[in-house]
Amino acid sequence: MITRLYLLVAAILLLVVVPCHTQAFDIARDGRPVAVIATGANPPATSRFAARELAGYLGRMCGGTFEVIEGDAPAERPCILVGAPCDVTAFDGIRLRVKGNVLEITGQQPRGPLYAVYELLERLGCGFWANDNESVPELKDIAVADDLSYDYAPPFTLRYNIGTTATYNPCWCPKARLNGNHGTPGEMGGHYFVDMGESTLGLTDGELCRETFAVHPEWYAYSKAKRERVPQQVCMTNPQVLDKVVELARAIMGKTPDREFLACSYADVPIRCQCPACDALAEREGSSSALLLNVVNYLARAMATDYPKLTITFLAYNANSIKPPANMRIEPNVACIFANIWRNYAVPPPPTGNLARWCELTRNRVYVWDYGAMFNNYIMPTPTVDLHGPTMRVYRDLKCPGVFAQLSQDEMSDCIDLSCWLYGKMAWNPDQDEWKLIDQWCDGALGAGAPFLKKWLRMEAAHRPNIKFLSHAEYDNRVCLTPELLLQGNALFLEALDAVEGDERRTRQLEQMYGSILSVMVERYNFDIRETAQQIAATNAAEAARLRIAPLPTREDYYLQFERTCKRYKCGWLGEFEGGACARIHHGEILRVIRGKKKLVPPWTFQNPVSKTPVQDPFVTWDDKAGCYYLLCTSGDQVEIRRGKNAAGLADSDDRSVAWRPPSKNAPIAGNITAPELHRGKDGKWYIYASGSDGMTITTGTSSMDEMGLQDMGLGDDIMGAAESLKGDRSFKDMLEASENRLFVLQSKGDDVFGGFEFKGILDKTISALDPTIFRDADSTLYMCYAQQATGTRIVIRKMKDYLSFDPESKPVILLNSHSTSDIYEAPAVIARDGRLFLIYSCMGRWSNSGLMKICEYTGKEIMRAASWNARAARNFLVSGNKLSSIAEQKDRFAQCLGPGHGSFFPSPDGTELWCAYHGMRRPNTGTGPADVYLFLQRVDFAEDGSPDMGRPEIAGANPENKNAPPGTCFIIPSGEPWTPLPQ
Repeated sequence: MITRLYLLVAAILLLVVVPCHTQAFDIARDGRPVAVIATGANPPATSRFAARELAGYLGRMCGGTFEVIEGDAPAERPCILVGAPCDVTAFDGIRLRVKGNVLEITGQQPRGPLYAVYELLERLGCGFWANDNESVPELKDIAVADDLSYDYAPPFTLRYNIGTTATYNPCWCPKARLNGNHGTPGEMGGHYFVDMGESTLGLTDGELCRETFAVHPEWYAYSKAKRERVPQQVCMTNPQVLDKVVELARAIMGKTPDREFLACSYADVPIRCQCPACDALAEREGSSSALLLNVVNYLARAMATDYPKLTITFLAYNANSIKPPANMRIEPNVACIFANIWRNYAVPPPPTGNLARWCELTRNRVYVWDYGAMFNNYIMPTPTVDLHGPTMRVYRDLKCPGVFAQLSQDEMSDCIDLSCWLYGKMAWNPDQDEWKLIDQWCDGALGAGAPFLKKWLRMEAAHRPNIKFLSHAEYDNRVCLTPELLLQGNALFLEALDAVEGDERRTRQLEQMYGSILSVMVERYNFDIRETAQQIAATNAAEAARLRIAPLPTREDYYLQFERTCKRYKCGWLGEFEGGACARIHHGEILRVIRGKKKLVPPWTFQNPVSKTPVQDPFVTWDDKAGCYYLLCTSGDQVEIRRGKNAAGLADSDDRSVAWRPPSKNAPIAGNITAPELHRGKDGKWYIYASGSDGMTITTGTSSMDEMGLQDMGLGDDIMGAAESLKGDRSFKDMLEASENRLFVLQSKGDDVFGGFEFKGILDKTISALDPTIFRDADSTLYMCYAQQATGTRIVIRKMKDYLSFDPESKPVILLNSHSTSDIYEAPAVIARDGRLFLIYSCMGRWSNSGLMKICEYTGKEIMRAASWNARAARNFLVSGNKLSSIAEQKDRFAQCLGPGHGSFFPSPDGTELWCAYHGMRRPNTGTGPADVYLFLQRVDFAEDGSPDMGRPEIAGANPENKNAPPGTCFIIPSGEPWTPLPQ
């Protein structure tokens, strides 16, 4: 079916190439080459490559092998002469011409011959839609009209974009007629370079800036606010600065004398010199661009004689230089780089205003630096792809010599392959119909999926007049697409994917494109997607079925599909400085609730850490009968329970009760109670398991702290886990000389957790241990895991007789043994899921900056056997750091969690999610003793093999531009928790 479609399309194209009233120049007949390919004598490397490229594609089309001759065209047979004669002089111009027995495929060196080859191949039915998506028709007969004569040169000398497709695949760029992309091989013509640097010849960058500012601070910008010179910009009226700029320029040209362009601009920071001379010039000309032009003109005059082919470029950009001066003239060897970043990208650029004035001042020497990326959200769909057409016509009509655009930088960016391709096509020839080109791309790149994408792109374009303003800094797709339209687009993509099932190339293309839709289905799900879908389902069941939202997939369903796409295509960069999309949107919201002009934090979110004050050894559990959470933690000499409806509010909840406090005299537990856990028994009562000191001193068998190896960390490794056992006001040395810790159990007096508990005894007086936890196996047998103090601490498992005692017939089994004081294994917790058991435990102690949690799985047949737990195959479960990596986290030194440990696991209220409560440090421990730890909450993920996984903590950094603003990511509360909607 696909082959027949290829043949039909190719046959139609062939009719265009060879009209019925003309004779044909045969290239191949009956699957065999008729013409030979020649390059002329002594061809340049670019012609040789172009010839090989042509031979390769023609061979794929007809199934034969074309001969390539490095020499003149043979007289005895038809010949395709590539790269010769070289009399095309127009910049990047091409020629396709039949002269008797020769088909000339040539153009201006170095790129013209290759462009001419791709022009011919496209006329024969080939399509180069993306680096990994091209159409090559199967044609047994290949011919062109024998009166073919086509000469063309593009209006723009520079055609360049840095969208994903072009940036990372420079060998694809010539196929789209893009000539400015770095990395394009020399044999493909290399790249055309126009210097657009954002620096004053290096005086505002790096080492040169630091060295110069140290010696000549007077050369740099004066700040009235700071009342001092600052190194971010130079003083552009200082005569010494002008001479230094010329000196630097001459040094550059001495190394690269053939250079055509040299940039001298403001640095990309929103300040300028405010000294009296600079202020006076800016005021006189009505723009601070006059300061920059003062330097640029001086440099241009100084370089003109020695370097007559050199053009000095400057950036007209942002507040400093976007506005032209009122009266200042510009030297003839100066060109402007116009970068109007703050324009409305929902419409073509205006042909008037600043751009037109700069064209007038520079005598139409304005290169355009344009934008098509949403820098804060590269991936989200924006209805702008067809605007490449009218945009290019504006720049062409203003006689701009070159165009460049920053397009989005991710494989899943909205229609990025189409956008990069269309940009190149429209820059090559702005007179083309952009919608015909879009349809051509869809047909070739998407096959049977094309009709659905054509419809979607036109729906987006039809909606565009409703957009008030679309800036380059948008992160919220709600500014440009309604939820109803987005649901329509989602359904069209699903139909397109169904249509191309079994077609690997088209499926790959559509899946990448669909990722853009999926990203906002996740981002907007809790804001308007779910509500809109529910309204449609309630009023129009047929429409809901057509849109595939009856029932509506969950947010997690959409996310998992998005994540799979990210992994499959190794993409998912949310935006410039915004980090990975998966980390930001899986458990968090990046959007805000809009109320009028205000953007408010979603009330269904929280921030980590959730405790304002230190919380150690947290244990959280959900009581489905009472409809609330309970939090227990190390509280000193008592067991305290905190209660709340929202997990994030537990640490600071005033709803708390002291479950038990040791008697003042003759108590089996004297104090130092640590790591209590609360479990409901099958008998309806509640049980608390914890450890506490019985007042007896541990015999260390070592005479000094030095002999214990405590100096290694600057504060000492834990000796027998004692640092975990003692709390309160004691010194760290006191903690090392710790009392033994006994495991004990409390039983509730009734079924009310706040109704009080009774001490039921020490579980084993012969061991010193910490961190008890209980769990059941598939047969409902009850077990306990704990950390036993020995040389270091080790993880032990024991069978329980009942909730109050160990099984005397069962011996304890060491699952993880310690061999030195640095072996700290503690805080075991067991997760039961889908018939599998997983053991999670903490390592290294809570004071260690490198503390972490590990996980292993029960894989044997006997729980009371160490080998069954496969501890040697344990992997990291949660390590220090931050899963988020946007600029906010990079600039916020508190946006980290060090030494995460002591995890406890609990379900969300509706039972659909598993959560972890753990403690960690917010800043590095400097070695003065155990640092404060705080309570963090995080939803547990599951790896592809079904095992629990968390990776790194999740902490949102403060807004680097406004410390009082909420963080960019807000984490979603456990599913089923109540929250209060914001007032309308």
